[in-house]
Amino acid sequence: MAMGIAASEENRWEDAKSAFQSVLNKIPDHADAMWRLGMAMFFTGEADPAIDLIELSLGRDTDNASAHNALGFVFRTQDEFALAESHFRQAAALTPDDADVLFNLGVVLLRRQNFADARQVLEKAKTLAPKDSDIHLNLGAALRKNGEDDEAEIVFRRAIALDGRNGDAYRELAILLWEQDQFSEAYSASINALANDKDNTATQQIHGVILFDLNELQQAVPIFENILKDDPYNLKAVLYLGRCQMALGNVDRAIHAFERARESEPNNAVVFRYLREAYAMMRPAWLTGMIGDSKRNNAYQTAIDRIVTTDDVVLDLGGSTGSGLLPMMAARAGAQKVFTCESSQPISEMTRRIIAVNGFNEKITVLSKPSKFLELKKDLNVPASVIISDILDVTLVGGGVLPILRYASKYLTQDGCKFIPAGATLFGQLLEWPNERALIPINEMNGFDIGEFDVLRNPYAYHQFHPSYEEHQLLSEPFVLAEIDFAHIPDAPVRSKKTMTASKSGVGHAVAVWFDLHFDEDETFTTTSSLSRNRWYQTAHMLAQVLPVQSGQDFELVLGFNDFHLIIETT
Repeated sequence: MAMGIAASEENRWEDAKSAFQSVLNKIPDHADAMWRLGMAMFFTGEADPAIDLIELSLGRDTDNASAHNALGFVFRTQDEFALAESHFRQAAALTPDDADVLFNLGVVLLRRQNFADARQVLEKAKTLAPKDSDIHLNLGAALRKNGEDDEAEIVFRRAIALDGRNGDAYRELAILLWEQDQFSEAYSASINALANDKDNTATQQIHGVILFDLNELQQAVPIFENILKDDPYNLKAVLYLGRCQMALGNVDRAIHAFERARESEPNNAVVFRYLREAYAMMRPAWLTGMIGDSKRNNAYQTAIDRIVTTDDVVLDLGGSTGSGLLPMMAARAGAQKVFTCESSQPISEMTRRIIAVNGFNEKITVLSKPSKFLELKKDLNVPASVIISDILDVTLVGGGVLPILRYASKYLTQDGCKFIPAGATLFGQLLEWPNERALIPINEMNGFDIGEFDVLRNPYAYHQFHPSYEEHQLLSEPFVLAEIDFAHIPDAPVRSKKTMTASKSGVGHAVAVWFDLHFDEDETFTTTSSLSRNRWYQTAHMLAQVLPVQSGQDFELVLGFNDFHLIIETT
């Protein structure tokens, strides 16, 4: 027996097994040797035979506290917490002053969320073993779960004082401080926890969470990525990784993380919410309204049906590509092949799924790159005979459509390529708009000089203008601001001085702007009405200087456009 006990104390479990087996060979009913052999077998990977042997020992001697304690330990490691509690309680009843037994019982009570009893048992264990750091650690956990945070903090700090290498105590202190929004102190505690147990997943996780709350996102990302290497579907880690990436503006990576979370928990409402928020960041708020604008959609459909033939290779340059709507219209119209581009990987994958659901995956190729980087032969095996574009903002040019069309026309199309839309006419009208003009420039407000604030105002920005609702006066008849042929985009800027005649007297504050989009010779879509459900509406562009005019007299403006802005200036 002595040899077996000595080997057990030194964790020489094979030697312990041999020694205890020798005792049993001589004395088969030796209860003490039975449970000790059972423990040696457990530590060499024979859990089920170990349980059988310890239970056999207790059948010989039901009042053996050590055997009950041993069997409780085995059941605890097997996550059989109810059975473990039963045996620890029997051991505690037999040896009420054994701190080790009480500690084991307290740990199991914590796992079973019986925090009140755990607190009571661990308090007694602490009295019996006042210098045991692990007893203090688990007592602190019980106190925290009971809502006794101040007492818990004291006990955690005592555990650390007793053993400065107790990484679990540092971690639990960090969690407690984090829950109290004491982020700086929580950070210090988590750093010490990592220093003592850098491979502990729970320690890494709370450290990453604290970094997230401190807005140290670049540091938090590798923490969560490291956790996910070993535990790819750790829900908390993957959600925090996604939230970090979303806050950093890496929306593609955020979506990838949230999609991973959805794989493991497809019905989790929190995962679904974060995933939808991330996808929403991929597209501006107006996109849904634009996709749902039946007038716009029907105008594209009519032109596509009229223009696209079975011989055509169609290139859709994006804008609303994520929905796959326009390329599917072209495929349905009979195009030989359709290419569409989407730079965002998650959105391009979604587009492929939508196209596949509608049965066009053989005819439509989704290119996961911006249209301005497309290359003939590398991305398109043949030049396009039809270009579809929907990169148009409320000013027509602000979405960057002109340089994209210029590039496509030069490098990606065959001679005689058809463009949908074919072009646009921009219109303007001199506008008196005193209420809005009062803010330009920003000078005095409520008796205070806040003129320096005007530097934050973008003088080139447009304003939404809804004629039906705005207090205004139109001082001229509509005039053509610019005409643009999408098949022949001129080099920017294009500007010229134009003379118009005032139809009313007043002070010109801005120019109201709208455009007619010419899909072909017969189909035109106008943005004069703001009642249609789309992102296109009239805009107003403030003049740098006010322009007084008299009815019947001429006035001059410099009008035109560059690649991204309209040009509207006084002379």
